[in-house]
Amino acid sequence: MKRTRNYITTLNHKSLIGIERLAAIRDGVNAVNRISEKKHYVKCQGRLGPNNPNAPKYQNRGWNSHSCIRLEDAAYVDVYIYERYQ
Repeated sequence: MKRTRNYITTLNHKSLIGIERLAAIRDGVNAVNRISEKKHYVKCQGRLGPNNPNAPKYQNRGWNSHSCIRLEDAAYVDVYIYERYQ
């Protein structure tokens, strides 16, 4: 599967380990932002995952129907770090 260079990881954002990993990533980005002129931000993109009961909400919405999954409905999240443009 092709990924962008901004992709960091996929994690379960509803588990304790996933919450801790996401917090560590955000803390790292905040630390870099304090010392760097270039600013970055963390983006979480929801993924349905297998057998997700929320999947019918996102079906039959066109060719790109699964591109914007609400985090509340997602089983997993893909974590990306992007440069913030001023």
